[in-house]
Amino acid sequence: MAVTFELFKGRTGDDDNRDLFYKVKGTSSDLTARTEVEAAAPSTYDGLARDKVVLVKPFPPTGWLFRVHYVRPGSQRPETNDSKFRFSTTGGSQHITQSIATSQQRAVAGVTAPNFGGAIGVTKDSVEGVDIGQGVYEWSETHYIPDSQIDDTYKEWLRHLTWRTNDDFFRGFEAGEVLFMGCEGGPREDEVDWEIEFHFAASENLVNQTVGQITGINKKGHEYLWCSYEDSDDEDQLVKQPIVANVEQVYYEGDFDHLNID
Repeated sequence: MAVTFELFKGRTGDDDNRDLFYKVKGTSSDLTARTEVEAAAPSTYDGLARDKVVLVKPFPPTGWLFRVHYVRPGSQRPETNDSKFRFSTTGGSQHITQSIATSQQRAVAGVTAPNFGGAIGVTKDSVEGVDIGQGVYEWSETHYIPDSQIDDTYKEWLRHLTWRTNDDFFRGFEAGEVLFMGCEGGPREDEVDWEIEFHFAASENLVNQTVGQITGINKKGHEYLWCSYEDSDDEDQLVKQPIVANVEQVYYEGDFDHLNID
């Protein structure tokens, strides 16, 4: 049975932060020693809340020194298996060659405006398009994952799933709507768990869309839609109109269950 001593002369800190030091004897296991300290150290001290238990130094073969840190209530660090969330809807930009709709056309007297089929920036030889803002819902999740879960297999899954889309329902989104953009992190100070921040972007799946006279277009959120054009005679003018809508898969799918962040 391990025996825990608090080192009263080791107390340090101020009104907002305090450190208490505990020495454990009688066990060769740092995990057993940590459990002893967590049981012995009070949850509050002088109006402060217990924040973390940190291994300071081993004393082989059966001794351990720990530091217990206390902070103002509400400012404790997250516990293992806790998580936090941030989001943004600022999105980015996208180059498009087709409008949602042509809201107005005006021409000089005596000229009837040709029908470009929603094509933007039509010239004699090309469809130039325009750059627009694109509303993309991006968010990050920070998870505090037990050290025992972070093995080589899990790290390989993180690498494998980066820049893949969800192959099944995820966080309220349909398959194909979420893109996993990768993560970063590392072990926390006491190495009991890892702090890892995961980054995602969501874009809506589109069903039965229309481009020009092309109907029935279905596009998953992170697929890419582009059009082929041909010359067409409209109102005695040679114009370019969309004749084929192409939906391209540009990301592989992946099983987000392997992220283990439910």
